[in-house]
This record gives sequence, C-alpha cells and structure tokens, in this order.
Amino acid sequence: MSAKPGTLWIGDLDPHMDEFFLKQAFTLMGENLLQAKIIKNKVTGIPVGYGFLEFGDDQTAQKVLHRCNGKVIPNASPPKRFKLNHASYGKEHLNQKEHSLFVGDLTAEVDDLALYTAFSSKYPSVKTAKGKNELNLITFNF
Repeated sequence: MSAKPGTLWIGDLDPHMDEFFLKQAFTLMGENLLQAKIIKNKVTGIPVGYGFLEFGDDQTAQKVLHRCNGKVIPNASPPKRFKLNHASYGKEHLNQKEHSLFVGDLTAEVDDLALYTAFSSKYPSVKTAKGKNELNLITFNF
C-alpha cells in the first residue's frame, strides 16, 4: 500500500510561476516535487496567484514546509520568497482543536525549520512553526 501524498498550499505567485517553474525551483532546493497545480480563473484562464504542491507523503510535505517557507525562490525575478502552508480540504480540519504559542526574542537565524525542530522534539502535537519574523508562532493540534 502506498503512502498518501502530502499536499501544501503555495501563494503569492507571479503569473510566470507555472508548474514547470515550481518543479525546477524545488529541484534546486533539493526537494522532490511530484506535482504542482496552479489555480486559474475559470473565465479568463489567468493564474490567480496560488496553487497546490504534492510531495511523496505528509512527512516530506511537512519537512518542505519548514525547510523552504520564507526562503528565496530560486530563479525568481524579481526575488520572491516561498509562501507555503498546509493544504486543507473539506471540513475535516475544523474538527481539530488548534492552539498557538508566541515565542519572543529569537535571533534572525531562527527559521521555520529550527523553531519546528526545537519544539516538535519535545512536543509531538506541534503542527507548524513560523520563525524569522516579528511573530514567531508555534501551532499545536489537540
């Protein structure tokens, strides 16, 4: 039985950032993007600035989220940063209680991955971590 693919949401995309561009960008980041789907306006066919990324499994998607979110997208001109989040489908995510914790006074070197690693090693219920900005948040599921 194969693992369920892990899916991430990607936003703040420029019109030229198509599926091929994203596949190349993640390859340059050392990640294996299986598929990208850019959402387009149903009438005009013009990209609306977001899409979905499919990775081999949820664990890989989680790793990509924390490793790449906020980092500069390779070959983006003008330079732009990855804006990634968990993809949610339907209402199943509404049944999970979620709590956030603010963490202050972190150095600029603390990115999403470092913050996630520090907390998830002790608290397995950590879902996400957003570091390297003025709002360093840890999100827990219960």
